[in-house]
Amino acid sequence: MSFCRSAFATISLGVVLATQIIAPCLAREISSKIPEVYAFDQTQLMHDPDGTKAISIRDSLGILSAMEAGDVTTLLTIRDQILSERHKQRDITTLMLGLCDAAIARVEGRFTDSNTLLTEALRQAPFLGNPLVNVNPINIMLASLRVGNLMLAGQTRQWAIAQEEMQKQYFEPVRAYFHEPDLEFRNVLLLKLNVSAQQMPGEQIAGPAKDKIALLGTERQVGDVVTSAAEAIISVDGENTKATFDTGSLTGAVPATMARAHHWQVIGRNDQISNGQDGMRAALVVIVPSITIGQTTLRNQLMTMHQISNPIIGLQQMGLLRNIKMSRSEISFGAENPLSCTQKMVLASQRNGLSAHLLFPVSYGKLSSMGALDTGDNSPASLVVRMREIPEYIARNATSQPEETIFGQGTLTYSSKEELVNLGNRTFHSTVQYQQGHDTLPPAITFRALSNLTLQFDFPRGVSCLE
Repeated sequence: MSFCRSAFATISLGVVLATQIIAPCLAREISSKIPEVYAFDQTQLMHDPDGTKAISIRDSLGILSAMEAGDVTTLLTIRDQILSERHKQRDITTLMLGLCDAAIARVEGRFTDSNTLLTEALRQAPFLGNPLVNVNPINIMLASLRVGNLMLAGQTRQWAIAQEEMQKQYFEPVRAYFHEPDLEFRNVLLLKLNVSAQQMPGEQIAGPAKDKIALLGTERQVGDVVTSAAEAIISVDGENTKATFDTGSLTGAVPATMARAHHWQVIGRNDQISNGQDGMRAALVVIVPSITIGQTTLRNQLMTMHQISNPIIGLQQMGLLRNIKMSRSEISFGAENPLSCTQKMVLASQRNGLSAHLLFPVSYGKLSSMGALDTGDNSPASLVVRMREIPEYIARNATSQPEETIFGQGTLTYSSKEELVNLGNRTFHSTVQYQQGHDTLPPAITFRALSNLTLQFDFPRGVSCLE
């Protein structure tokens, strides 16, 4: 393993990088079969109190941050900035432009297109884009985005293979450079497998071109509030059970008791699980042999285990069903299920593809923002706004009630206020619930909102609508 030190090591990954990146090492690099490691130094290491050493790789232009927020407007502005400096450093701007274009495609739900753009950008930059020549923060960012796209698309076996390749091609050289065999890469890989990629079964789907399933429409009393949930009867590994269709979850989840009873193999651990209230926790990951929804069967689905009563069907599984149309009473889907939706999708997602939310513009009171669709939220309000502290003028009627979360029973503190809400193509009076929780999360558009609206979305076509 050889390491080429240069001015690249001190740059924060914009498009204006010094020409001495390439000059001192070019001849040796192109002829060498051992990859060089660029743009890393000891000052970039993070030291956790428990002794863990980690590194976080991001771009200074804000491409990844804008993608994670689902902000296409900012991505287009950054793209123009990169194009304006394209003449300065061909390889660098080619890669950064590819990263930006792939991020835009990701936000629009076009995961396959995103990966095509990443592959082409790496091909067009034969020096900085080729991990067999050198490993650097830019090509690591492109490779990690590709891995995340595979997870979002539900191609979990291909995701596992790509993640394994990334460990060998990118992470091992950097760990060797730092002499840190256990160095963690933050914001990149947070789902750790304890089986090889070759042991992962391939996901499959079989069913009619058009299918549907009725939602139960059951209501339950929680404290002094009546709520309803997006629940239906499905079959999980041959067991009929009630399940929640939750666009706020990506991979979905199963009760730990069900996983143990069916003897599903634990294949890894996800360290980035949040219930929106009290931070991140880890969860074990299993492969569920079959999930039958209507007449359609999904096989070998990767899901997390939690202390919950019923399975959760997440956005990843719903996306595999294709052409989703969801109302308060039913969900229809299938390759030939007709959609009237033509609006470009807006998807906020983490780079690693382990978290994603469909976003829609919403206004309430005097505020406007993008809201995240969360059909797993059974609040009696159409909109839930999470705040670190509820303002006093709202908190006067604050109340607390028990709540089941993926981490078990918890307590929810909230205040409710009647507001004029504009969502999709409708304006209506509705309750807005202000909850004490993570104020970094966008407002949640709940299942209650589907009293007034119908959800339509399809990932391959890159469309999503509330109308």
